[in-house]
Amino acid sequence: MDVFKNFLKKKKVEKHFKKTGPGQRLDSSSSAPIPSVVAGAAQGGGIDRVAASDIAAQAAIKRLYKAEPQISSSQKKIQMIAQRELEEERRRKDPKYALEQLGLEEKRPGPDVREFEHADVIKGVYFTCELLGDDEAMTKPELMDALEEFLISQLSCHDEDTVVPAVLLLYSLNKKQPKEIAVETIGKYLQNIIENPGEPKYRRIRLSNKAYQERVASVKGGREFLNSVGFEERMEPFKEGDAPEPFLIMPESAANNTGRLVGALEMLRDGQSVPIKVSRDTSIFALRENERVPVPRLPPDFYDLTADEIRREQQNRTEELNRSLMLRTREMREKDEKLRQYTYKYTLVRVRLPDRYVLQGTFGCYEPFSAVREYVAKHLANEAALFSFRNPGKGGEPLTDETKTLAALGLAPAVVLHLDFDEPVDGPSLLQEYIDAAVPLVAH
Repeated sequence: MDVFKNFLKKKKVEKHFKKTGPGQRLDSSSSAPIPSVVAGAAQGGGIDRVAASDIAAQAAIKRLYKAEPQISSSQKKIQMIAQRELEEERRRKDPKYALEQLGLEEKRPGPDVREFEHADVIKGVYFTCELLGDDEAMTKPELMDALEEFLISQLSCHDEDTVVPAVLLLYSLNKKQPKEIAVETIGKYLQNIIENPGEPKYRRIRLSNKAYQERVASVKGGREFLNSVGFEERMEPFKEGDAPEPFLIMPESAANNTGRLVGALEMLRDGQSVPIKVSRDTSIFALRENERVPVPRLPPDFYDLTADEIRREQQNRTEELNRSLMLRTREMREKDEKLRQYTYKYTLVRVRLPDRYVLQGTFGCYEPFSAVREYVAKHLANEAALFSFRNPGKGGEPLTDETKTLAALGLAPAVVLHLDFDEPVDGPSLLQEYIDAAVPLVAH
């Protein structure tokens, strides 16, 4: 949804301006006071044109939205009820539904996925996200802690809708299954209130309730989302004569704000996590004359396998040896390659340039090869220069399909590539700031 993109974009801009500090006119001295901005002819003609174009664009957007039929909250409510009934009808027709009613589960053989899932496959792999700033590289646990702290701080901003950070919190900091269960449960809470705003029992959640504890309270962002839509904690007896205990209560005024609840429910169901990226952790090396580029040495915990995974890997290697002794078709060999590509999560890429510099970066194995090209281009003295890659480990074969992932191209867990410019380049291939940061390759 655009609401999440807008929130992330806004926070990124806010972080940028906090770093840049107060503005200053170019034609004034550093000691001169900063004048206030005035509209009209006092500003330059260029600024007037920009302002005018902005106003025209905003007006066009407003006309566009006016031309579209607006759906009222009551119409949305009717649509949601009808959609829920259709989904329930489809579910009842599904053969799985009968098995569920009997307490049975359909057994299907799962795919032989050979990806080793580890919290940190490589020590030294760092991550970034735009919300915290691309220059803030941290380990995965550190980034998750910082992200949680930032989103929780946004929940206390009274000048903003806190539903968005609550949804981002829920989607970004929980595993798939608990998150889906929480979204489904909270969605039912809101659906019942939307359909029955005057019914007190739907506006009341007992905090000691087992279902609430297991499905909502156990996930990060669950309680925060309920608070953001109007639930308040109060001490009330469960029934008359009982001792007071904590409940989450939604006031009737909040329950009657159907439009806001429908919008919050849509955001909950269409939520997304904050995008996390692998930090390139760039290193620049300078080669001596005739020095070869070795494949990067990986830390021992790159292969941080459990005993079961070691046995499975040994079995895979035995099977691979047996297959190598058999006559196999190209299709069979390609199938084997697909099985082997699900082994690593990250890969170290070294790119040797014609003037004996080596650029090293870390990539996710499921990133397209085009990400390597974009990364290299940003470090070149001439970013627009045309170039191609060769893989010396495979007889110098050119890498032409940049839509394939690094894993699919067999570039994991580490690879050395050679870069060739289409035309001769005058001067050094890298920007001077990277040349200044280059270190000898011997110790690496």
